[in-house]
Amino acid sequence: GSFTIDRAISIVNPGGVEAGIAVGSETNGITINAGPNDIVSLRGLTLEGNGIGHNGIVFNTGARLEIIDSMVRNFAASGIVVQPNAGGMTLLISNTHILDIPNSAGIDIAPQAAGLMLSIIDRVTVSNSNYGVYVDGSTANSNVNAVVSNSIITNSAVTGIAVTSTSA
Repeated sequence: GSFTIDRAISIVNPGGVEAGIAVGSETNGITINAGPNDIVSLRGLTLEGNGIGHNGIVFNTGARLEIIDSMVRNFAASGIVVQPNAGGMTLLISNTHILDIPNSAGIDIAPQAAGLMLSIIDRVTVSNSNYGVYVDGSTANSNVNAVVSNSIITNSAVTGIAVTSTSA
């Protein structure tokens, strides 16, 4: 089922078994409301939305979120939502698959507060979504630095990578 992380933690599946979460109707799989200096690391997890779960992972607060060697699939809204309410946050998504998110973005980065946010997306596959990666730096004078490398974004209904900004 769903759960909320409110502190620094590493949830690691060493391999050989599936460590998964099946999410119920209109709920988020993992919500992260950690402290301002906390690092959250998620490795080797499978999040299944069954077409009815809202978002796979929602990152609201914390210093850093790492999602590595994971699978996020079949969510009604977004696969991974990053909506920090403070600056100075870092997101790392690596070697992860985000599949079948038909109504929104595979990865949705939309800071809700002023400040710098660094996003690194490397060796990620996003397939069958409305937007593959959506970066919205237009709210609250946020400053988002996003790097997408060595990744595959395919079958996006609207666009593979979209960026919105208020600056020229």
